[in-house]
Amino acid sequence: MGIIRVAKNSNYVVMNRTALNDNRLSWKAKGIMAYMLSMPDDWVFYMDELITHSTDGKDSFKSGFKELKDNGYVERKSIKDENTKRIVSWETIVHEVPFPQTEKPLVEIPPVENPLMEKPLVENPQLLSTDNNQVLNKPNTDNNQVLTTDTKHAQKLYEFFVSRLQKFPSDKLREDIEYYLSTYHDADLIIEAFERALINSRVTNKEKYATGTLRNWKHEGVTSIQLLAKKEAQQLAGNQHGTTKGQRTTQSELGVDVGF
Repeated sequence: MGIIRVAKNSNYVVMNRTALNDNRLSWKAKGIMAYMLSMPDDWVFYMDELITHSTDGKDSFKSGFKELKDNGYVERKSIKDENTKRIVSWETIVHEVPFPQTEKPLVEIPPVENPLMEKPLVENPQLLSTDNNQVLNKPNTDNNQVLTTDTKHAQKLYEFFVSRLQKFPSDKLREDIEYYLSTYHDADLIIEAFERALINSRVTNKEKYATGTLRNWKHEGVTSIQLLAKKEAQQLAGNQHGTTKGQRTTQSELGVDVGF
């Protein structure tokens, strides 16, 4: 037997074999295609994030991705501002079988008003200040995404995610930061939830555990690290009071003089 297979009960994907059998595509392009089709239908693809899942460099990935575009497997659609009609971002659509290309595709360029210069990936990109708005350095042609949350909290959470969770600086990381801060607001509270997940050796999915912890805290009205400390102090005091009361009851039942 030339192929050793496993039971298809988890960690597998079903896909059309058209791209895999397309002799116009390199193995590199076929690999990119297979990876993208393994994602959920509503998955949002970012070039910088895709590059991190392989040992190929940026140029190698871009050439494979271009093969898919040229042969109708990947489509990049422009998103325009409703008021100005200018292109503000690009959306990636993946087709399992090639779609008919009847029109010349638009040339993908940065937005006219705020063009972004393509820069090489760096290990620790910093938050850039643009007056009152703070944006993460984005080395691609997507539109400038403005952080709507407090910059001080975003910077603290960014540094924690990179240093403690070993997350790669990317568009996905920026979106994670925006999600957590817009949902739970307090960076210190978010960090505390992740720290508890990290030190819990029984937890395998640290992020899922931390998110569940934050969700429970929010349900209980805990919206800051200060409120968490106050709540846990009250719980500790209540537990100690209950233990002392139980000890006194036991002593009384045994006929021990407890001073009352």
